Amino acid sequence: MKFKTLTAAVAVALLSASASAVDFNGYARSGVGASADGGQITANDGVAGVGRLGNEGDTYAEFALGQNVYDDNGVKFSVHTLMAYGLGGDKADWAESGALREVYVKGSGLLGTSTLWAGKRYYQRHDIHIVDDYYWAINGEGAGIENIALGNTALSLAWFQRGGSNGSANTNILDARLAGIQMWKNASLEVGVMSWMPNAETDADNASTMLTAEYTQGDFFGGFNKVVLQAGNYGFANGFVNRTDGSWVGDASDASDDAMAFRIYNHGVVSAGDKVNLAYTLNFATGSDLTETDDGDFTLYNVVVRPQYSWTENMKTQLEAGVYVKEAGTVDSSEAKFTVAQSWSPASGFWSRPEIRVFATYLTDLEDGEYANGEDNALSIGVQAEAWW
Repeated sequence: MKFKTLTAAVAVALLSASASAVDFNGYARSGVGASADGGQITANDGVAGVGRLGNEGDTYAEFALGQNVYDDNGVKFSVHTLMAYGLGGDKADWAESGALREVYVKGSGLLGTSTLWAGKRYYQRHDIHIVDDYYWAINGEGAGIENIALGNTALSLAWFQRGGSNGSANTNILDARLAGIQMWKNASLEVGVMSWMPNAETDADNASTMLTAEYTQGDFFGGFNKVVLQAGNYGFANGFVNRTDGSWVGDASDASDDAMAFRIYNHGVVSAGDKVNLAYTLNFATGSDLTETDDGDFTLYNVVVRPQYSWTENMKTQLEAGVYVKEAGTVDSSEAKFTVAQSWSPASGFWSRPEIRVFATYLTDLEDGEYANGEDNALSIGVQAEAWW
């Protein structure tokens, strides 16, 4: 009875909201998979590095609720929340875990065209969908001001913190980004600098810096192309070994004084008419004088392509092929994957979701590693749903 009463109260509150209707959005994926040896088998290292299509065996969902709570005379305040839920790949209902990933407030119309915000959030995340790689992002607690107008460009400044094991704020993260720099027709540039500044009480003595430049070419063969250059030192350099996005870094102690790393991404989605689409990514990273590898160096690259052909407005065939290679001393890894999927979605475009797909995936470990079946190759079949709204 208490649960029913609470449910009714929440429903009444949502329906009677005075400022505006509640904004509900999110993301979800889930499904079933099997192999000759039991359940679905996924890649050993860099699961998404060889492409995520037919290579995800988990249940994961994000549910976001937001609402404008004040809107008068050009001044707006809104509240945003997001709950994330991950079940893992064991298909056990009792193994669920949840986390409050966002709870923050935004205010606009207070300082010109800019927006003030404070709280816990995903911040200006840049990603490559087909490999689920968020290469430029911060997740966590912070505050900032976004979209300060500087001519035709927009400056955003943010301050985040990372806590220690006892809950104290051991690290400050400062982030500055300038977006909307017009290059030529349908081309723009965004640049930024991010700095991790650990407190003196921690073992991470070095303030690590990451520089980013992202070039976007719109109207590129019916889609877009992005070229991203990133360089980092100290903790960021060590973090590049595991494709860190800025939310976390690797070792930033005195031992990493000379650590440097660089990476480049080239990714996009293009189309040839209404029926043919192609998503692709070519990524490369390298570093030296690191503490995260036994010999101090690493090289990482992955190439993934996903072409699709739409037979009708709602049915498409997708192929995805990917190679992932990481040379990092004794932890070298190299894998390849090929997936074929028959999918159904509301429309024929690449981004149309929700999507239900039936797939078959072949994996091979090129470094003599073994999958869950005890072999260096594996074949899985399955059905997956993916949605965003």
